Amino acid sequence: MKKDEALNILKNKGHKNIVEVSFPENHVNQSHTHPFNAEIIIVAGGMKVTIGGDEKNLAVGDQLELAANLEHSEHIGPGGVTYLAARP
Repeated sequence: MKKDEALNILKNKGHKNIVEVSFPENHVNQSHTHPFNAEIIIVAGGMKVTIGGDEKNLAVGDQLELAANLEHSEHIGPGGVTYLAARP
């Protein structure tokens, strides 16, 4: 999925604060929370998001919604990852 396609999807859902986020290959974001709801769309690479005991492998075009204060971790794949994130 191209960035402009992902951007249009998020805008059509009413999101106004949309940022591009990238992490290098094999990067790990240990368990953490955000004080806001977030929605992401992967535009390059991939990552595994773990929420509780549930693992979600995300690749290009995949979308994920995270509720505020939901504890999760992120393990970035061998090619790194870039995603668009909508948040307040």
